[in-house]
Amino acid sequence: MFRPKGSLARTVYDKMHKDQELEQMNKDIWYRVDRQRLESMSPEIWKTYIPFHMDNETQDFLVTCVVNSDNLCWQVWLSVATSMLSW
Repeated sequence: MFRPKGSLARTVYDKMHKDQELEQMNKDIWYRVDRQRLESMSPEIWKTYIPFHMDNETQDFLVTCVVNSDNLCWQVWLSVATSMLSW
């Protein structure tokens, strides 16, 4: 298996693979609840449970996150701003 040698190249390589994993991931599992586990804590909780799903706004948010994470200038700005504000 190919593994880049430099730390920056390795970071970019790993990010590409993580982005690919996230893109192909079944995001419906984020919204699933284990009914038995929930009912074992308190049977009354299940009666108040309201199922959610991924809507268009959430999908747009995730796309924006991926775009921003690929933007090198934005990432440098965040690093500098975080360093300055934490100081």
